[in-house]
Order: sequence, then structure tokens, then C-alpha cells
Amino acid sequence: MLPDCLAALQRQDYGGPYEVIVVNNASTDRSPDIARACGVRLVDEPRKGNVNALRAGISAAQGEIIACTDADMRVPPDWLSRLVTTLTAHLDIVATRGVTVYFDGSPCLRALSRVIGPLVWHMCGANMAFTRNSRSWLFATTAFVALLCMFIFCATSSGAQVFGPVLSHGPVGPRVVAITFDDGPSPYTAQVLDILARYQVKATFFVIGQNVERHPELASRIVAEGHEIGNHTYSHPLAGAIETPQRFEGELDRTATVIRAAAGVSPTLFRGLLL
Repeated sequence: MLPDCLAALQRQDYGGPYEVIVVNNASTDRSPDIARACGVRLVDEPRKGNVNALRAGISAAQGEIIACTDADMRVPPDWLSRLVTTLTAHLDIVATRGVTVYFDGSPCLRALSRVIGPLVWHMCGANMAFTRNSRSWLFATTAFVALLCMFIFCATSSGAQVFGPVLSHGPVGPRVVAITFDDGPSPYTAQVLDILARYQVKATFFVIGQNVERHPELASRIVAEGHEIGNHTYSHPLAGAIETPQRFEGELDRTATVIRAAAGVSPTLFRGLLL
């Protein structure tokens, strides 16, 4: 699908200059060769994952407006001109996005995108643009996740239980706050641990296996200082809700292995993925 995506980008009716960047996210197919043949700029990002690919592409971009799409997308000819008009004509708008419909992938993913794509609006990376000096699009993603959390909660409340038994209520008497952190460990985890130690507070860290491999000393410190460590998959797959059982089992098992190697404990908690 990459040739179709690049052809659509090169057929834009936008009259100004623009560059097309393809991020080679540790691909094992002919994607880099296809990108070079199309004369576009190729950026290598060896760390797999949508977030890593987005970060690499955004860092490499030189324009004042940065637009993102996916190899599975076929943007319309007026895509760039509409994005530029939106972001330059309205100074109070710093980020925008459109409908996401996949033309590749599993039949389930394609069907789901055609039904939900026109209804869900959030900054997913497959169809969005923002000004270089703005990071407000991140807040749009946060807002969407909050809305999705509300939907999932409604679908899994005690009245629905669509995805199995869900605990939705707890004791209301004790004044207790449970603090959790996702997606680490990262260089910032050390600062978080310092603050928690200062106030003698314990927390639960749901870690990603890839990050544990990068910072095993921080995973070890989490456990050594009396905090709980949980499993948040190995690579944080984007389509977590529709991954195959085999893929998910592999993600969990691999993460459990690296946690044991780094911290000497086996995680008993798992935090699911919304995206």
C-alpha cells in the first residue's frame, strides 16, 4: 500500500513547497526501496512502534506545518491545501485532523475503520497536522483517550460486562488514592521515584518491556524501593484491542521475562491498552 500512499501525496494540488518523509520503522519488506524509488526522503527509526516512528518523522521535518499520515492511507488531492488553509487562516487553531479509513490490514481493521472512522475525531497520527511550535495536539489525544475510557467503562460496567467481569466500585469509606504510572521506565522515572521517596508514597508502575530493556536499573529500583511493578506489554501495540491472542501472549510473556531479569520478580498485574 505504500506506493499508493506516496502517489496520493505526490498528486496534491497544494501550490507551495512541501517534502514527503517516509519513516523506515525497522521494516523487513521493500518499503525503503519503494521510498527511494519515489524520490522521497527516508528516515530510519530502528525502534519499532507507532510512537517512535511519529517522533522520528516529526523531528526530521523542517516545515512550519507538519502533517502525518500512514502507509495504509490514501489522502485526497486537496489534503495538504485544506490542512494549510485551516492552520494559517485561523490563528487560534494549532492542530487538526480528519477521518481515518484503512485500505490495508486485516478485514476486521478495515471494516472497523469504515464504521468508526467518520465518527471518532482524535489526533491518531494517521491523518493529522499541527504547527511546528505547538504541542497542543497532544492534549487532543489525551481528550480522546478520556472519552474512550468513558466508553469502555460504560461497556464494561456492572450492567454490561461486555468484556468480562469488571470491578467498577470500591470502598467509599477510607480516603485512599492509588497512584499508577504507565509506559516507563524512562529517564524521568528516576525523578518520579525521588519524589515518591521524599513523601514516603508507594505507587504501581506498569512498564513496557522494551523500556525495561533500555533501563533495567530503574526497573530494579522500582522494586527495591517497595513499589509494585506491572506488565504493560512489550511494545505497546497500537491496535491493542484487536490484536490476535498469539500476539498478545507473546507481548505479555516477553515483558514478564525482562522484568524478572531486571528486577527479580514476576509481575502479577497487567494494564490493558486503549489504543
